[in-house]
Amino acid sequence: MLLHGRKLAEALGLGSMDAHASGWRCRGARAGENGGWEFPLEGPDDQSVTLSVATYVDDRPTWRRIGDLSLTYARLAGNEERIRPVLDTLADALERSGFPREDGDSVHSQPSLLSALFALPSPEAFFRDSWSQAPLHGVGALHRLGELSEDPRLSSWDTLQDAHTGETIGTWVDEEGIPTEEPIPRDQVLSRRDAGWVTTLLHVERDVPVVAQWCRSLARALGTAPDSVRCGSFSANPGHGVCKHWDAEDLFLVQLRGSKRWIIAPNQDVQHPTTNCLPPHTSRELERYSTPAFGTTMPADSTTLTLNAGDVLYLPRATWHTTEDSRDGLSLSFAVSRPSWMEVVLDALEDHLIQEPAWREAAWSAAPLEKIQTLLKRLPADWRALDPEQIRERLRRRRR
Repeated sequence: MLLHGRKLAEALGLGSMDAHASGWRCRGARAGENGGWEFPLEGPDDQSVTLSVATYVDDRPTWRRIGDLSLTYARLAGNEERIRPVLDTLADALERSGFPREDGDSVHSQPSLLSALFALPSPEAFFRDSWSQAPLHGVGALHRLGELSEDPRLSSWDTLQDAHTGETIGTWVDEEGIPTEEPIPRDQVLSRRDAGWVTTLLHVERDVPVVAQWCRSLARALGTAPDSVRCGSFSANPGHGVCKHWDAEDLFLVQLRGSKRWIIAPNQDVQHPTTNCLPPHTSRELERYSTPAFGTTMPADSTTLTLNAGDVLYLPRATWHTTEDSRDGLSLSFAVSRPSWMEVVLDALEDHLIQEPAWREAAWSAAPLEKIQTLLKRLPADWRALDPEQIRERLRRRRR
């Protein structure tokens, strides 16, 4: 959550709200649709209002700011004068509790999630120096991760596996050192891991609400589509880990329990790949624009680092990496999917071409060459019809 829900509930005195403001009652707390917490309030004459408490965001309509917190509200027309004292009372209770100061080092009580995770002066520093460019290691105490560090389902990998209802993938390495991936039945997950497999729980966000909240928070902080971030969790016996590979997604690795050793290296083999790679395996898509002959050992310019509980590591897409687990470790991998410019522009071009009957006509292999030539001659004009500003706006729309 964007705020520590239990401490916030205590600060606002839930359950006895009428003691704070006569005639009004709070019916509990719920996770806000866009992050933070919402407190539905009911008052006299069927009046109602929802108080939202979230991390301060510049473009969020704000009526009062306390430290790094922003209080916003939705109101019924004509009720502002009667509701405002109630909101002031709640804000006073929150301020008196010292909540912003007590949780001041929590990443979700800071103005920027990225700034807090990596101890940066501003989000711009992350986008300028690291985003899509270079790994970044954020070191910090576990409690700064807020409810992510406290959810009982995330107390160990075994408790997470018990709560997990989605697909699990296993990776094993044969005698020749060739890795193979395959789905694992739920009742065989632990036995396969004990046998030396790396086991991966997919879509953890579907089973753990606080993880889903982190996915949305990361997407907002990065300006990507709301559904662009998903979460998995890898586990292996101590001394084992994932083989050398790259992911065609940006990764935010959060260490919750124990430690994990990472070996990382920049990808000097393929620039901006569009698909994952687990050497020596390749794919037809990768072969379209490269000659994959990647070994299974890490490059000579690799860097080794260790993530301890509370640490966060950002890896740009396509960074080579391998890992080694510790005993009783638990980490979460937040993967951020982004479309390539090729996908965005071709999508815009398709929207333009589909308006023309000639482009919608069914194609067939025996069509006269003149037909194809006529269409190709029109293509430069169709390209020029695309508006760069509209293409950028398509990306903005994907974010909402």
